[in-house]
Formats: sequence, C-alpha cells, structure tokens
Amino acid sequence: MTRASDISQEGLSLAQLIEPSHHAKRVGLQFQLPGSEEVIYAEGEVVREWAELDLAQRERSGVRFTLLTERHRKMIDAYISTREDRGN
Repeated sequence: MTRASDISQEGLSLAQLIEPSHHAKRVGLQFQLPGSEEVIYAEGEVVREWAELDLAQRERSGVRFTLLTERHRKMIDAYISTREDRGN
C-alpha cells in the first residue's frame, strides 16, 4: 500500500511502499481518482527514486505507465484538465 500524488498522462509519484518490500522495477497499480468510485488498473515501471528533503525524509518513486486502458487514460486526462482549470 502506498500514497500516490502528482499524476500526469505519463505516470505518477508514489510515496515509499509500506508493504510489500519495494525492489521491483515493474509495479501493478490500482487506484481511484478523487471524486470517482471507479478503480483504475495499470502497470508501470519505476523510472526514478528520490528522498524529499523535509523532516520526514520521505522516499518517493516516479512510475511511468506501461499499460493503461484507453478508458482509464481518458479518465486521468479529464481529471488533470479539471485540476488545471481550477488552478490546482
């Protein structure tokens, strides 16, 4: 289980995994966009890892989508467009 943020058409950022241990470069993803009940299923590849320089020293991973249905891609695009329109 992890927390995702910074979603884009190409991928997203993940906080350090709680479990299982995160050593794989390929990951399976299941997530919901805020305000949606539908679960998005995707596969991705870890393309970047870093630690945020704050008090918690949180580790993060950048994941690029490698498999995503067209329907789910459109949902992500619509979500991003809505956030951009609101200035978020």
